[in-house]
Parts: sequence; structure tokens; C-alpha cells
Amino acid sequence: MHPAGRALHRHRDDKSCYHSSDRINSCTDPPLPTMIITTVTPAVKRTLSPQTKLVTTIHIRNNTFVPRTLTVLPGTGITWINDDSAVQSVKTIGNNTGMFNSGDIIPGAQWSYTFGQREGSYEFADTYHPEMNGTIIIKQGVSFTGIPGKS
Repeated sequence: MHPAGRALHRHRDDKSCYHSSDRINSCTDPPLPTMIITTVTPAVKRTLSPQTKLVTTIHIRNNTFVPRTLTVLPGTGITWINDDSAVQSVKTIGNNTGMFNSGDIIPGAQWSYTFGQREGSYEFADTYHPEMNGTIIIKQGVSFTGIPGKS
């Protein structure tokens, strides 16, 4: 029974009619089926593949580079940290003279250089102490860090 005292009656054609005991008051067509179409468009975010930035540290201690020899992958950055109490520097020597020169690295400071993709051996030395030298080897494959005290 409808709250207004009218009965709900459904016909074969699915029409719904409300009527009181003696007459039909109103009829409605069956509701049309409702179709909800939801389209989800995934948000496309283009990103470059993540690249790991390779950084290796060489410490300057007691007028020595630690490690003195280092083998790294192409594209690796090298950071020299001056742990000494004197001003130091790092510059390329040998076949790659002039490739980089840090200028003065004061005690407690650091300086960095990132090598490109070219494989090779890069010798470096301190401007103030030419006997203080080392080698960085750029090579594809597995990265090896140098062993302190070994050359």
C-alpha cells in the first residue's frame, strides 16, 4: 500500500499504476534501464629510466690520496675530500694533462669531477706535492674501488 492510501499495481507491460479502491490515479512507464559507462583513462606520465648517479670518494690524508688507484664505471663522479690540515689540489697529469684542475682545496673542503663515457687511465697529482699522485681507471663492467696503500 502506498502511503497516500493507494495500492501499487504492476501490469504485464511492466507499467506501474497507483490506484485507490475505485479508480486508477496514475500510471507510469517502466523505468528505462540505466546504463552507466565509466571510462577510466589511465594517467600517463612519461619518465626517463632512472639513472643511478655513481659517486666515489677519494680522501686526502697525510699528503696521500686514499685510495691511490681506483677503477670505476664510465660516468662516475669522483669527490676528493681534503682531510689534511694543509691546502691541497688535484690536477690531471701525463697524457690527460689539463683535463681538470681543482685549484686550492682548503682543509675540510671537497672538490668533484665527473668522468665521461670514455674508457681510459687518468693520472692525477697534487700541485703542491707532485710526489702525491694517483690513478683513476675508467672501464666498462664491474666497478672496483681502490685498496688503500695499493697502487
